[in-house]
Amino acid sequence: MNALIREEHEVAMAEQATIDALSKGLDEVKTDVRELRADNRSLRDKIDTVYVTLRDKIDQSHAALSAGQAALRDRMDEGLRAADAKSNSINANLTRSSKS
Repeated sequence: MNALIREEHEVAMAEQATIDALSKGLDEVKTDVRELRADNRSLRDKIDTVYVTLRDKIDQSHAALSAGQAALRDRMDEGLRAADAKSNSINANLTRSSKS
């Protein structure tokens, strides 16, 4: 009878030790999850900061490129107007020369 009671007591102690180990493991998992969530927030903040910085750089580059394209377009238009004026002048001179 004592052996049976001792065996039940040993089983109960083994079960309690298992429960304690599982509880400790669960606490460790909870701590790890909290740390991962904190890391996740930190990474999100860093990503947001980098995104804003890159977006600003892209916007600045786009504005500079657009301004450069507009300046080039204006210079080309000016060159074409000058070429047209020169061509018209030459045509007028040729027309006058052929009438003379």
